[in-house]
Amino acid sequence: MEMARQVTRTLREHSYYPRIEEITAYPRGVEVVIEGHTSVNFSSNDYLDFAHEPRIVEAAATALRRFGLGAGGSRLTAGTQEPHVRLEARIAVFKGKEDAVVFSAGYLANVGIIAALAGATLKGVISMLNGGESSDTSLEVFSDQLVHASIIDGIGLTGSKTSRAQFRVSRYEHRNMDRLEFALRRSTAARKLIVTDGVFSLHGRLAPLREIVALARKYEAEVYVDDAHATGVFGENGRGTPELYGVEDGVDFLVGTLSKALGGAGGFIAGDNDFCDYIRVAARTHMFQTSLPPAVAAGLVVAFDIIRDEPERRRTLLRNAARVREELGALGFNIFGGDTQIIPVGFGSAQNAKAATHMLLEEGIFAPCYYYPAVGPDEAMVRVNLTSGHTEEHLDRLLTALARAGRALSVIPEGEPTSTGDVQVVEALAR
Repeated sequence: MEMARQVTRTLREHSYYPRIEEITAYPRGVEVVIEGHTSVNFSSNDYLDFAHEPRIVEAAATALRRFGLGAGGSRLTAGTQEPHVRLEARIAVFKGKEDAVVFSAGYLANVGIIAALAGATLKGVISMLNGGESSDTSLEVFSDQLVHASIIDGIGLTGSKTSRAQFRVSRYEHRNMDRLEFALRRSTAARKLIVTDGVFSLHGRLAPLREIVALARKYEAEVYVDDAHATGVFGENGRGTPELYGVEDGVDFLVGTLSKALGGAGGFIAGDNDFCDYIRVAARTHMFQTSLPPAVAAGLVVAFDIIRDEPERRRTLLRNAARVREELGALGFNIFGGDTQIIPVGFGSAQNAKAATHMLLEEGIFAPCYYYPAVGPDEAMVRVNLTSGHTEEHLDRLLTALARAGRALSVIPEGEPTSTGDVQVVEALAR
């Protein structure tokens, strides 16, 4: 207890304890009320403006009246209800697979699935059914250094339950395919698994999936993609980065999140029937976690229908992102090479980033900052998330406020930017 107090005091003394704003009302997808003032929300992951979509809300409300607030149990007990079954069937169709498994959170999906793929949760059962003989084989996981914390924790928990002889981890430099190939070439593991985000959530960069899939084929590895921030956004049908790059057949484990573009909560994996049935009994975060509220599941079924029927939503989103990225670059901001709807805006020091966030909020723009240890000591940023609900007026306000903050803090030069307004690249991604 005393250690916790000391850590908290130290963080506060050095101004590193994060300021967490309380949102007292959320009247629309792009507006929030903080301390009595309405601000345009540039922090939300609700990329397609689904959280307030009337058709989705009505479906959830109908299920809420029918099934109640919570599921009342895990999926293996009382927690498998009609909306859950319908949602998994809908995801399977969306992903072009036989089946899907839904988790209560995307975080729980990664933690549970990675452990299940390593066999960490069923080794004793397998040994018993095989008459005491283990059928385990060694596994090496090759992970991009900037994968999401849920993947890191999934790998870490798996390693704690598995002997080093059976489970190894190699982390390769972010998006560096030479380093990945070097690690694959030297591996002696019987099974190899490459794990990556489809879109890296802090810097908004796309994973080089074509190259990853090519290396996996060359070195007989499997590919695991957490497409949390790409599901519903990228690809002709919104199926994410594997569809965008034309490598869906080369990705073995298709993982996604239901709390971003889908506007709800939860995570999922899609695959064939036998594999999904294995996950249902091997992933502890599925077996022992109360299942997703049925009302949320019912709303998500409609969300997938809208993704299928209204592609213009994602095209609008990506046009918004293209404009903001292009104009921030013209202003002189460092946007860290991002190429998605997540746009980090560099302010250098933590003090600058905090000051910029405060200045933005004063102008009715809600966009929190990130600083060390979340990023490097000199890479503090304000992270901007675009949605399809942002209008041109909203974008104008954002760009004006960021320009003022950047100049006031001497992060960008004085003067007016030159903008070409070129959105061809991101429109190609949308298609």
